[in-house]
Amino acid sequence: MTRLFLVTFEPLGKSVVASLGTTLLDAALRAGISIPATCGGQGDCGECSIMIMEGNVTNPTAFEKSYLSPAELQSGQRLACCARINGSVRVFIPPNPSPAVMTTSAAESGSGQFEIDF
Repeated sequence: MTRLFLVTFEPLGKSVVASLGTTLLDAALRAGISIPATCGGQGDCGECSIMIMEGNVTNPTAFEKSYLSPAELQSGQRLACCARINGSVRVFIPPNPSPAVMTTSAAESGSGQFEIDF
């Protein structure tokens, strides 16, 4: 049985249901939110920096530890391509650079909720 968790992206107020182990970058893309990542989510550019406001994600990877300072990690800063969902989580996407919100039929409905099929 796949365990599903709610991921909420602030300040957009968009939520998505995602399975255990999904990266926050993948969850954001499925919610119609584009977070910059020129490496394509491979974990080597550092552009997809986000803040964990509350919730449960995996421990920082070796790349995150080399890219982000201990103080940044302590404050909840993570890379969306490296942080994987371990439970429901609320994430802040910094305004600079601001994420481009892709148009999807679900987004156009204004519900703010998206469901991922696995």
